[in-house]
Amino acid sequence: MKSERRHDLKTNSLAKGMTTLPGLAQQYGSRVLLGIILCLLVYVLVYRWTTGKSQRATAAGENLAVARVALNSLRNPPVRLPPKDLAGLRDQAAKEADAAIRDALTNAEDPKFKAEVLITRGDLNWQLANYPAVPSDSVLGSSGRAEKSPEEYLKAAEESYRQVLAPPLNEDHQSVTTARFGLAAIAENRNQWVEARKDYQQIIDDPATTDAFKTQATERLEMTKKLEKPVFLGGPSKPEAPVTLPGGPLGPFLPPTTTAPSTQPATGAAPAAGPTTRPVDPTSAPAPGPGK
Repeated sequence: MKSERRHDLKTNSLAKGMTTLPGLAQQYGSRVLLGIILCLLVYVLVYRWTTGKSQRATAAGENLAVARVALNSLRNPPVRLPPKDLAGLRDQAAKEADAAIRDALTNAEDPKFKAEVLITRGDLNWQLANYPAVPSDSVLGSSGRAEKSPEEYLKAAEESYRQVLAPPLNEDHQSVTTARFGLAAIAENRNQWVEARKDYQQIIDDPATTDAFKTQATERLEMTKKLEKPVFLGGPSKPEAPVTLPGGPLGPFLPPTTTAPSTQPATGAAPAAGPTTRPVDPTSAPAPGPGK
């Protein structure tokens, strides 16, 4: 009897559950379905965000590489190129580098990488400020805009370098050192010898600066003292020991890094932009970069 009674109770409970199931499904089914849809949506969004972030980083690296190639063509123009062709090469390379840098900055998220891009922009403008003279009829660049003056290019370069010295872009000490060399090169361009020495002294006084760059900064600092002295024309004077300029180009250069491929930085005294670069040989402006 008891076993039969228990069996009847179980049967009744099962039957009751089956009869109420449609009602429960109708009452809670839409909520469950909504929860599942929301979970799937969150998963898709997270996946797309992580994938998009990786793609943006890749695109930024490719754009920076393009900018460095264009900058290198500006830094090493064919020596026997006719003036008009030289102007065309400058305009085209500057346009390509500028566009690639803007795209890289748009996609850059890592502060250290963004600092490298800004240094490349600084090197580009420094190089354009010191580019060989072009024909007077090349008043307009390939973009159709009036050319900037050398001082305008120097101001643009200075702005880029100074951004690297401010947080959070100053997290990478190598980029900071590079930016300071760039600022010193600009000061030398302007014959602002006191300002140039201040920039070199900051590099020397920074305990995180490597010995190679401290040596480089010390040499340039001493050189500014000789360059600052006025040159007098007159009769023969007592011969002095010849001044030996440091080897390599004068102008911005970038200390070697461990990230994406790069080209040599703007010739001269400030670090060139980017990973795996080594200081370049000086060309025609202040501050040479130490050789590797």
